[in-house]
Amino acid sequence: MQLTINAGVGVVAAIDLAIIGMPGSLLFGVVTALLRFVPYVGAWIAALMAMVMAAALSPGWWMTAGTAGLFFVHRILTHCWTGSDGSFLRGHQHAGRNVGS
Repeated sequence: MQLTINAGVGVVAAIDLAIIGMPGSLLFGVVTALLRFVPYVGAWIAALMAMVMAAALSPGWWMTAGTAGLFFVHRILTHCWTGSDGSFLRGHQHAGRNVGS
């Protein structure tokens, strides 16, 4: 399951980076998919690497800001879609207990 999610995020990241004109977008998509296996910080490390590359190549800040925005939106949407532990995709329901029953 984790491999599928990470591969999907990597593909979407590569496509989105290509749309904003980032050179090496395919490379950063693969790096994003691989680094997402590192808990807590992997996705942010991938974003930081892409932002550094965007800052180095772009004469203005729009590509760097766009890259940061893309990774931020990807992180939020992935977290919302999969749930914090992926339970949404596995079909688990979280039910609270009735107090006083």
